[in-house]
Amino acid sequence: MRLRKYIFYTEEGTTYQPGSESVTPDIENLQVVGFGQGESPEAAVRNMVAENKYILETAFDEVIGVELRSERRTFHYLGELRGK
Repeated sequence: MRLRKYIFYTEEGTTYQPGSESVTPDIENLQVVGFGQGESPEAAVRNMVAENKYILETAFDEVIGVELRSERRTFHYLGELRGK
């Protein structure tokens, strides 16, 4: 079986947008916890944690894994959509 690549993210935690001075989180978000490779999602998350032991020291509990079927990247700039 071949190794598959996964991204692991969580819905836990909070995020502030750049320049925010608010004590209240500004954005509902997802946070990337890390990337892993394995023959299954379970193996990939174990490998990710083995390579990045600090992840177990975070307060995150539930992570969601999605297989990455393509490594094609695209970049998008919100400023262009704002008409800047």
